[in-house]
Amino acid sequence: MNKRIFVITILALIAGFIIGMGLSEFIGIVGFIQYHQAVGIKYLPVYTAIALAIIVNLVDFFARRNSERLDK
Repeated sequence: MNKRIFVITILALIAGFIIGMGLSEFIGIVGFIQYHQAVGIKYLPVYTAIALAIIVNLVDFFARRNSERLDK
């Protein structure tokens, strides 16, 4: 069980970082087109990685808890 949580967390961190990089680039491009200067959120990939890891673990926790409750 602990290995599964570890793997899910690592994959969520990687996916969140990649999503954050894409979102940061998108915000930068739109901001540059709109305001003609660099726009962005500092450390956005790190924030999205942490947020996604927390969300994925919470969803997994509640899904396991509901499936155990239904099995009884």
